[in-house]
Amino acid sequence: MALSLLFIFAVVAFVTGFWGLGVLLLALLLLAAVGIAYFGLQTARRGVRQGQQQLQRVQGELGQVQEQAQQQAARRELARLWNRFAPQLPAEARPALRATITAADRALNAVDDELPGRERYEVQQAATQDLPALLELHQRSGGNTAELLQSLALIEQRMRQIAVQLQEERRREAAAQREYLNSKYAGDLLDSDPHQP
Repeated sequence: MALSLLFIFAVVAFVTGFWGLGVLLLALLLLAAVGIAYFGLQTARRGVRQGQQQLQRVQGELGQVQEQAQQQAARRELARLWNRFAPQLPAEARPALRATITAADRALNAVDDELPGRERYEVQQAATQDLPALLELHQRSGGNTAELLQSLALIEQRMRQIAVQLQEERRREAAAQREYLNSKYAGDLLDSDPHQP
């Protein structure tokens, strides 16, 4: 509204012969329009930046939720595998299946706190694809129990290896953190007199 009044006064100044006042009013009008455009652009940029940050945060949270859902699906699949296939397996294969499922579950627990990576993918794939495919193939073909036991042992061994590897990695990280804290703070404690304020 103020800009339109400024424009009207500038036009009136030109019509009535006050060219200097008209030019001044038009210059003020132009300056005000540029200022409004500049501040509007800055506000829009800030809004876009905030929107992008919020989008990144939501995408990160969505990725975490998806990872948790995949982990839960893998755990459900392991339980389903036992309930579906164990009763139909020969008695000598059931302990091997239980050991493989237990190792896969422990490996799933080990990768729970890890960033998405090769180990997480490998464990989830073993639980949701490799084990079901192996057991379904054995069931359909009436396969060789010795070959099934060998395949189950391979999967179990790899799942145990992943779990142990991640546990050792966490131990090394904890030891490195302790060493860092000791080197940072223990030297100061040894050099100072405990009786001085």
